[in-house]
Amino acid sequence: MAAECRAGRGCQAAGIRDALMVALRYDKNEGVREKALKGLEPYVAQDVRVRDAVLEALLNDNDPRIRTEAINILEPVEADTSVQQVLHTVANSDQSPRSGPFRDRY
Repeated sequence: MAAECRAGRGCQAAGIRDALMVALRYDKNEGVREKALKGLEPYVAQDVRVRDAVLEALLNDNDPRIRTEAINILEPVEADTSVQQVLHTVANSDQSPRSGPFRDRY
């Protein structure tokens, strides 16, 4: 599913995209969440629901790889006020050693 979305085929808002957002939010397997995140990447700029799901992953996912990938995916929309607020919050509160360079940016 994620590969189809990344390729821009068959990833309608209702259907596969929704399934990827559910997987990103609720799947126990970090590999599944990571693939879902990558599948949603092309839609972060055009779909606010996708953006919100990625922001939620950034705030709540326990896996630092998922949070780091979420930061990278949000880069094209980092001028958005809601994205800036979350990035600022994470920069000030994330204790992950991998967020050091990120913390300096915000």
